[in-house]
Amino acid sequence: MIPNQQIDTLEATFLSLSNLGRQLSEDQWKLPTDCPGWSVQDNLSHLIGVEFTLSGGEHDVSQITKVRLHQKCDWRAQRK
Repeated sequence: MIPNQQIDTLEATFLSLSNLGRQLSEDQWKLPTDCPGWSVQDNLSHLIGVEFTLSGGEHDVSQITKVRLHQKCDWRAQRK
């Protein structure tokens, strides 16, 4: 069974993020977020990267500092 409702919701979310991104100024892209050390641009880039990977895309791992990404924002520590 195809999860049409979930697919429609995901598509609406991606369109919403895309529309929001088009409206942001360069200064707004650089604003900090609740995740220490992460800007708005960092967060959106992370979402895009995760979705790209989940859809079967491949990254050049030599360009990714995995440890730094996980150290930069430890969500578990923030939730305590």
